[in-house]
Amino acid sequence: MDQLDSGVGCEACHGPGEKHVIAARAKKLDRLEIFNPGDLSALDLSQSFCGTCHVGFEQAMLLPGQSGINNIRFQPYRMFNSKGHNADDARLGCVACHNPHEKLIKDAIYYDPKCLACHVTKPADVKTPRRNADACPVSTKQCVTCHMPKVELAGMHASFTDHWIRIARPGDPTPR
Repeated sequence: MDQLDSGVGCEACHGPGEKHVIAARAKKLDRLEIFNPGDLSALDLSQSFCGTCHVGFEQAMLLPGQSGINNIRFQPYRMFNSKGHNADDARLGCVACHNPHEKLIKDAIYYDPKCLACHVTKPADVKTPRRNADACPVSTKQCVTCHMPKVELAGMHASFTDHWIRIARPGDPTPR
C-alpha cells in the first residue's frame, strides 16, 4: 500500500448516503437527499462541523492538560484563537484553504493567495473592505512558513501545521 487510507468516507461529512444513491440512480437530480456542509456559516462549519473531528474551541476547552503544544492537532481551536480570525468570515473557515474532497496540499506557496485574500501586499497599498489586513513587512511568499509553522510532536513521527496564526519567532513558546 503506497498511502495510508484515513478511513473517512463521504458519510462522515454528508451523512447517510442510501437515499442519495437511490435518487442519483433514478436521475432525480433535483432531490439528491444529502447534507451539504457548505450551507453552514463559516464559524459553524469550522468550529462545530470540522471541529467535531479536528476539535473545535468548545471541545478543546473541556480537555484537561491540552494547552500549548498539546493542542497543535486541534486546528479549528487554534484558528479560532488567532488574532482577528474568529469572525464569521468564509475566508477564515477551513474550506477557504482546504478542499476536503482533495488530498491535502503541503506546498507552502499554494496558500499564499489565501492569505492575500485578506492581507494587502505592500504597506503602502490602500486597504479595501475585503483586503483590510496589514501587509507582511518581510514577504508575500510562503506566508505559512512564518505565520503557521510546522511543529514536530515528540513520539508522533510527524509534524503538524500550527493553525494559530501569528508572527512565530524561533524559540517563542507555543501559544495556549
